[in-house]
Amino acid sequence: MKKSIYIGALAISLLTASCSDFLDKQTPQGVLTDDQVKSSQYVDNLVISAYAVWISAEDINSSFSMWNYDVRSDDAYKGGNGTSDGDVFHQLEISQGILTTNWNISDMWQRLYNCISRVNTAIALLDQTDEATYQLKNERIAEMKFLRAYGHFLLKRLYKNIPFIMDEHLTTEQYNELSNRQYSNDEGWQLIIDDLEEAYKTLPVTQTDKGRPTKAAAAAFLTKVYLYKAYHQDDPNTNEVTSINKDDLAKVVEYSDPAIYTAGTTVRNMATSIGATV
Repeated sequence: MKKSIYIGALAISLLTASCSDFLDKQTPQGVLTDDQVKSSQYVDNLVISAYAVWISAEDINSSFSMWNYDVRSDDAYKGGNGTSDGDVFHQLEISQGILTTNWNISDMWQRLYNCISRVNTAIALLDQTDEATYQLKNERIAEMKFLRAYGHFLLKRLYKNIPFIMDEHLTTEQYNELSNRQYSNDEGWQLIIDDLEEAYKTLPVTQTDKGRPTKAAAAAFLTKVYLYKAYHQDDPNTNEVTSINKDDLAKVVEYSDPAIYTAGTTVRNMATSIGATV
């Protein structure tokens, strides 16, 4: 018995020593300098990564659509073969038995914050990039702020009280200290609006690459967010609308101006005419 114990102890000590040596002696196969990371090639890769995460899931939340949460209202009916078919959505439908650990609740939370994390990583690097060597810097920052606003918007629609990750340089410890009550309901909507208004001012009327947001996309998004902000639901007991902000509704009218949405068509038509003339 003692021999077995000694052999076991010796084996553990050898394994520990070998693992330690293995980790200590490893050298990177390659490293990137700060200047390399700031080059347009690597910046574009981070921007693409921030876009890609939105379609990386492999279930009904892959598009981050909120259609399946409309069962909480009379806009949708869960359906299926009984209450056990999609039971987590049945719980939302009847407002009973809902757990924060349910996959449809926790997964969406995790994935959306993963999206925001990638966006913030891209913004942090873009901030350090020289605009003279990367002329698309400001446009790419605007795109990332559009995506960050989208992530926070979906989170706020679903959970209402959420932590807002507006600082691109947070440490892990600081992430753990974030509160979902730091901002009031109106302040939360305003943070989303601030990102979108910055995007609106910078984004081009048209984009060469399909899928990138344009000025009109930011305007349409601002219209929607201002509508949410305008209707105050400050009573935690009933969630009923308590008042309507006329200034916010004026912004809805401003950003839904048809001229904003026809500008892109006008530009494309002019370009086509010029090309045909040449």
